[in-house]
Amino acid sequence: MSYILDDNLPDMLPCPFCGREPALQVDKRWPRWTENTALPIDGYSVVCNTYKCPIYHADSTYFFTKEEAISKWNERKG
Repeated sequence: MSYILDDNLPDMLPCPFCGREPALQVDKRWPRWTENTALPIDGYSVVCNTYKCPIYHADSTYFFTKEEAISKWNERKG
């Protein structure tokens, strides 16, 4: 897992639970077997990086693009 710092990405809203700044992370994910291949892919997710937050690093959902991950994060409700 690593964090992405990119000024060209859309702004991320603060965490709906603690109000702090989130982090965009990328990690290798293993998709389901498709077309006779199961190679790892990059999975993107936005997570709260505040240790005391109830959703600290909760990243069970990932997306195939950075922009989609940010868009879904920004739609979240607390």
